[in-house]
Amino acid sequence: MPEDRVYGLLERIVGTGNVSNEPYTLECYARDSTTNPPSQPDYVVVATTVEQIQGLVRLANKEAVPVVPVVGMSSTGGLTIPVEGGIILDLHKMDRIKVTVAVRGSPVINDATMVDARAAGITERVDVIDNGSDAPGTILHECSEAFMKRFNKADLIIAKGQGSYEGSVKWKRTSSLSSRQSAP
Repeated sequence: MPEDRVYGLLERIVGTGNVSNEPYTLECYARDSTTNPPSQPDYVVVATTVEQIQGLVRLANKEAVPVVPVVGMSSTGGLTIPVEGGIILDLHKMDRIKVTVAVRGSPVINDATMVDARAAGITERVDVIDNGSDAPGTILHECSEAFMKRFNKADLIIAKGQGSYEGSVKWKRTSSLSSRQSAP
């Protein structure tokens, strides 16, 4: 079997034993509690530090490999299914850093809200805040002051979903903690 270059690079970032491409492991991460069809990732990576996540995201960007972060494996919206393969970034061992999950301020399309976070048990594991917005995505000038304070102080931001991806190209973090950022 030829050597898997990306696997080796991932192992350098997170260490031996924290990367898998074993079929059984990939199958475990291919589905959630929805009726959405399963789809296997190419790799499962368990990160334990912010630096590991930063290295993984840089590698994924360079290699054009999608990353799907998971925390509790209890998504009720199909958001943890890696529909395009790529890397599952399992954050369940991130107990030495402060993790905050941000959800939508109100229901939009199929985005998760505080009600969903409570139902999935996420609020029992990490801090959960809403972004104060009902936009599909995170449009910073529409987000609440509380969200912006957390956003601007974060060492690492992992966003998921098409709306967040499209909105993130305009994200600029500031040291200013104003309640609204002006639209570009």
